[in-house]
Amino acid sequence: MDKNGGKEHQNGHPALSTGGGGAQPRSSQPSLDGPRADDEPEPPDSGSRHDAPQSTQPAGAVLPQGQQGGHPRSRSLTLESKMGLTATSSVASSPVATFVVGHDKQGPIDLEAQLKHRGADDRGSVASSTATPSVLQPHTLTFDDCLAHLKSNPTTGLSSADATDRLARDGPNTIREAKGVSVLDILIRQVANALTIILLAAMALSFGVRDWVEGAVVAAVILINTLIGFIQEYKAEKTMASLRSLSAPTAQVLRDSRIVELPARDLVLGDIIVFVTGDLLPADVRLIEPMSNLEIDEASLTGESLPVAKVLDALDGKDLGPADRINLGYAGTVVTKGRGRGVVVAVAGDTQLGTIAAAMDSRAERKAANSALPIYKRAWIVVSRFLGLRDGTPLQRKLAWFALVLLALAILCIIIVFAVATFDLNDQVILYAVALAIGVLPESLLAVLAITFAAGAKRMAQGGVIVRRLEALEALGGVDCVCSDKTGTLTLGSMVVRELWALSSISGTSFSIDHTGATALEPVGSIHRLSLPDAVEKADTSNIALDGTPTEVSTLVLAASLCNIAEIHQASDGKWTGRGDPTELALQVLAHKLATGRPSLTEGDSPAYTLEQEHPFDSSTKRMTSMYSLASDAASYTLFMKGGVDQVLDTCTGIRLDEHGSIVALDEKKRALINHNMEKMAAQGLRVLAFAQRKVTKEQVSRADPEKQSLEARRELMSRKEAEQDFTFVGLAALYDPPRPETADAVAVCHQAGVMVICATGDHPATAKAIALSVGILKPDAPASAVMTAAQFDKLDDATIDALPSLPLVVARCTPATKVRIINAARRRGLRMAMTGDGVNDAPALTQADVGVAMGSGTDIAKDSAELIITDDNFASLTTGIKQGRTVFKSIQKFMIALLCLNVAETLLLLIGLALRDDSPEPESIFPLSPLSILLLNLIVGLPAIGLGFEHPEADTMRRPPQKTGVFSRQVLVDLFVYGTVMGLLDLAVFFTMIYGFGQGQLGIHCNETPSDICDGVFEARSATFTTLFLQSLLIAWELLSVERSLFERGTLQRLKSNPFLTWTVIGAAVIALPICLYVPGWNDILKQAPMGRGWAATVVGVVLFLLFVDLWKWTARRGAWPWLTRITGGDLDFKRKLSDLPDADDALSDRSIV
Repeated sequence: MDKNGGKEHQNGHPALSTGGGGAQPRSSQPSLDGPRADDEPEPPDSGSRHDAPQSTQPAGAVLPQGQQGGHPRSRSLTLESKMGLTATSSVASSPVATFVVGHDKQGPIDLEAQLKHRGADDRGSVASSTATPSVLQPHTLTFDDCLAHLKSNPTTGLSSADATDRLARDGPNTIREAKGVSVLDILIRQVANALTIILLAAMALSFGVRDWVEGAVVAAVILINTLIGFIQEYKAEKTMASLRSLSAPTAQVLRDSRIVELPARDLVLGDIIVFVTGDLLPADVRLIEPMSNLEIDEASLTGESLPVAKVLDALDGKDLGPADRINLGYAGTVVTKGRGRGVVVAVAGDTQLGTIAAAMDSRAERKAANSALPIYKRAWIVVSRFLGLRDGTPLQRKLAWFALVLLALAILCIIIVFAVATFDLNDQVILYAVALAIGVLPESLLAVLAITFAAGAKRMAQGGVIVRRLEALEALGGVDCVCSDKTGTLTLGSMVVRELWALSSISGTSFSIDHTGATALEPVGSIHRLSLPDAVEKADTSNIALDGTPTEVSTLVLAASLCNIAEIHQASDGKWTGRGDPTELALQVLAHKLATGRPSLTEGDSPAYTLEQEHPFDSSTKRMTSMYSLASDAASYTLFMKGGVDQVLDTCTGIRLDEHGSIVALDEKKRALINHNMEKMAAQGLRVLAFAQRKVTKEQVSRADPEKQSLEARRELMSRKEAEQDFTFVGLAALYDPPRPETADAVAVCHQAGVMVICATGDHPATAKAIALSVGILKPDAPASAVMTAAQFDKLDDATIDALPSLPLVVARCTPATKVRIINAARRRGLRMAMTGDGVNDAPALTQADVGVAMGSGTDIAKDSAELIITDDNFASLTTGIKQGRTVFKSIQKFMIALLCLNVAETLLLLIGLALRDDSPEPESIFPLSPLSILLLNLIVGLPAIGLGFEHPEADTMRRPPQKTGVFSRQVLVDLFVYGTVMGLLDLAVFFTMIYGFGQGQLGIHCNETPSDICDGVFEARSATFTTLFLQSLLIAWELLSVERSLFERGTLQRLKSNPFLTWTVIGAAVIALPICLYVPGWNDILKQAPMGRGWAATVVGVVLFLLFVDLWKWTARRGAWPWLTRITGGDLDFKRKLSDLPDADDALSDRSIV
């Protein structure tokens, strides 16, 4: 037993848990610009919150509770409760305490028992455990106790031998990922569908009756379809694999008293790691000394929008959530400020990152649930999954069911053929049945679908959206609700200064700062004096010198520039980059806008200011002070301060009152005025900082501090206590994360397209509301229920949420659990939702959403959980995706009509052709088309159908509501049956014309087998029928450039020019393929046709009549000329109005714009 009652493991050092309990009070972040609690009236920089615990408390101290400063109010659920991984301490009779490394759904996981039952490659996959009597966790221990329990030395680190032993015992520091998609899996998916099964059956029957040519052609079709689908899916998987990256490839580790760089996978429990600004933590660590001004960005894990200031002290509360354990660092999070050390307390699957990754792999649970089902249900699950009836997007499932319908129709047609032959089966009857089965089947459907998805994915990639699963494009096209994060998606993801305020008159003066730079770091914008009418003194501040701005502004910006350690600079390619805290970067950008950037003041041969001393930001004082000597004043120093408003005011005794720099006493009235303006800014969701200035003589400095000798030993001029007093208040600066310039337009496009936009953010309600109003998500007259916090939303039961007039448009302080509830609420309303996310904690919502959209800068777990990845983190790119998704969806509908109307025509032609009997003693049915002719038609028509997949978005794409009926809408079904029926009847008329009009009405003898003189009329009739159907099926692709508009209207030629593949496949097939089929020796024998003479007249009439009918149908049923017909066939009665709303109806068809 150790001194804390902890039971050590057999090797003498237990693992520690970074997992935790339920939803407990969340500590205020001891940060200058940390996030606010729900009920706080001002931002963190106002200093009105409870102070966080200081990092200077004695070892073993615990954080005080309540009003004494620890954890004032709950602001978010803990990560475990969000993920359904909540663990609780279980008290039993034994007082023994055990450290835990993770949690399952029953309780904490005992590492000692766990290590006995798993191998090195089973890390993070423990399925069950025994609840321990009492749970001690690393955040509740002093770092000395933590080091002792892990048998680690903060000076020497682990020895190489000890580290090797631990690595062998625990395994590498890698999170076990779910099994990747194998080549075999991809190949099986290409053949696991009813369409391929029909083709395989046709191939078998062809070979069975010794028709080797036909069997070989069918086999070639199967091979081509499988190969195309395999290549497209394999490319998609390879693309995603290239996006995956290691969370932390290397780490600086203390081993054998030396700092060495090791692969992150080699870290073990008890390792001491060293990290600085910009480093990605490779494991969960308990922070230890020394630590300097450390802040870590945990947004990807906990959802906190700003970096979290860290402390060293032990925390009081075993049930604190991960976001509350501010003395821990988590794997996958980034150090944004300072430097520090930590002892590794969890690796691999036992980290917070690993716990969530394991929770995402639900295969074991699903397998256990299925094993309890009856055998017939389990068999159906296997079969339905093999055929694609259970998994995938709505389109995949519908196509799988459609394929089964085609299979049933093919079987029915075969039975009909056999019945007509009175089941007296011979080779000819079987071949006729094969021909009819092939006629039912659109052989090129799967290949065309795969290529269309690939073309859409390529266009989306050019717009900044990577498609992980191609079929998700169809689901995205039907999205009618988007739930988007705020930070970095709707906004730039960086802070900028929006407003300045100085008490230079009786009521003070406010200045609005407009930021017009392409990025948050580009110092371009303008300034407005808001207190004067008509916004006078407006100017382009990128060209204003310091002496050209109002005095109160120049003084405030000077303090912001010099009390600052952030750096920005312009690279050789013109891009602005920066390094430092986001808040300080924003202040430095402001200074550069006014030509007072820190380098211009402190660098060069004769700098105006020289830094003499700096008191960095401290979590206890919430202030930063910088001390400078001036080239223009050798007898004095100037000190600049920034920090929380209350904290800065505590050090101020005076205030600069007018433009001449007059300083008067800071009385209570003036303090109240400052606080009033601070609260007004905070109500707009802005983060407020205060600035102050002090001037001291060198003589005052030399005799001011009684601890002069200790100061000199530390190379300091003034102690912090002496320096931070008697300041003069300068002014306030309000910062915010501004909307992206293109966000408002993108939101407007979504609304125009019938897509609701919801902002779900971890930020403060006032901040979220202000951004939502500025980008158009919220209207000024929106009801109060349009804005909620996660706590308010989670208190509502499902019935109450469903009774709301609309889902809330803004959900602040949003947790992952709340996002999942939003998804479920949208689904109950019949909405199809796209959910954006970038953090580990977003993975559950991304998985459950209809379309999960991850940010390119997000974590690997988020990307693996999503169907789409936005590389530039831009909401406008998501709008691009929706538009391209709708375009792909429309293209699918068009080529489905093009392909299936041909199958309808072929089926009709062959079924009626059963009545045509030859003149042999035992009459046989005559093929109007041979089986190979049908197969050839189906393959060639697939080429123009592919061209329809290359179509650009139409101008009214985002003026139409989302498709809620799926690909097989009433309009699509009616169109394909109408076009197919007319096509088949016209082709049948051509065949009858050739037999009974131009011929003598003779059907010959055995004309399904070999040519003969008596069969010439039948063979030529087949040629005419084949040619008519060939040209009709090619030209329908041109007709389907627009479902509503005529092929002969102005603008069609422009559309054809913009789609050369479609144009030239139709022309090439008509000019090259058709003559080969008709006139090249050998082909006629294979297709059982003959060169055509008089048949051309019948063919031309059949093709022209078909085109005229299609245009007549569009006019009456699709453009509303006959409203009744338009309505019952699923047409759009508002088409004329929508077309008139476009700026140029002719250019509308060729619009390539994204938004």
